Amino acid sequence: MTECNVSSFACVICLNNVSSNKRFKNDNRCVTHSYCVDCIEKYIKAKLEGHNLAEIKCPALDCNEVLDPLACSSILSPRLFERWCDVLCKSTLMQCQKTYCPFRNCSTLILNECEASVTKSTCPVCKRLFCFKCKRPWHAGYSCDEARGMTDRNDFLFGALMKSNKWKRCPICTHCVERKSGCSIIKCRCGIEFCYSCGEKIDDDRHRCTSNPVPVGLGQNGSALAKLDDYNLAEIKCPALDCNEVFDPLVCRSILSPRVFEKLCDKLCESTLTQCQKAYCPFQNCSTLILNECEASVTKSNCPVCKRLFCFKCGRPWHAGYSCDEARGMTDRNDILFGALMEARGWRRCPVCKHCVERTSGYVGSDFVIYVEAGEQDMIVRMLDGSSRQKDMLDGSSGQKDAV
Repeated sequence: MTECNVSSFACVICLNNVSSNKRFKNDNRCVTHSYCVDCIEKYIKAKLEGHNLAEIKCPALDCNEVLDPLACSSILSPRLFERWCDVLCKSTLMQCQKTYCPFRNCSTLILNECEASVTKSTCPVCKRLFCFKCKRPWHAGYSCDEARGMTDRNDFLFGALMKSNKWKRCPICTHCVERKSGCSIIKCRCGIEFCYSCGEKIDDDRHRCTSNPVPVGLGQNGSALAKLDDYNLAEIKCPALDCNEVFDPLVCRSILSPRVFEKLCDKLCESTLTQCQKAYCPFQNCSTLILNECEASVTKSNCPVCKRLFCFKCGRPWHAGYSCDEARGMTDRNDILFGALMEARGWRRCPVCKHCVERTSGYVGSDFVIYVEAGEQDMIVRMLDGSSRQKDMLDGSSGQKDAV
């Protein structure tokens, strides 16, 4: 074998002798094929422009290997490689279930990346609900076939009401039913029996509900689940009329599904929290739930999140220097600022006329007397050093001179 044969090869497509460094190897998948990079570039371009293919196979007739886009990136122009990537992306999206938002002012492309069947969905752009299966606005309480013929807005509103109140429909006559209390097995006026929890028709005495892991309506377990699903009770009593015992959640854990047991635990936690005084931070950009874990009455409080002061008693921003009743009618910002100044300086207010008083010196236990001197409009504040002098001052004019 000569040196010339080693450094070149004959391309099968163009039949030209080409240098060995221009041989296309497809990331070492097709090392036995003799194709030059120029012919492979033209081959990929023809497949993209002529057939818009995403998976481009090796041009050899007896080869099923697919060309690697990353291995071909160095021999393709940037525009051609970008187009190939776009075709690959569209091909990948085609493998997923997709739909468009049914609202005309949105029409966003939405993909179902889950393998499970999806019905109720939320558009990620306009945030409105729609049915992924029938591609219509969400029809709460109705099947896709029933929603196909609905045009009245009241039908959709009634379906939403039926969903929010957890009403069920007979699987045969489709009449709406509300269960107030009792067993979860409902006998419809059309004559059939169905399960109120899962909505399925009951054909035997041992129906096993698909929504709950235990038989409904046939013992204490079904009664407990009905209490939890329909009445949201934390303490579920024994269904016997003459028994006041309460079900133990840990004992019932083995017969409950993880979802139902978790719901029971959440309700027990909420019931415990309701025994504490609670309030919400009055500032709109916070609204944090705050609990009073102390038995004493609390007024001035500090929100643990936004760190701002508020009144726990009336649920308003902190009204320093004013009572809750007075703060209820305050709208002027200056009143709130003056209250904060009054609290910072330690001023006090008369419990009758509500005028503000500052004690600069004197006996700590002294009383404050506020009065208007004759002929003057300015308010004069005087401090008395004892109860006897206070009495003289209030009884006669000589007392007023001594006080002054």
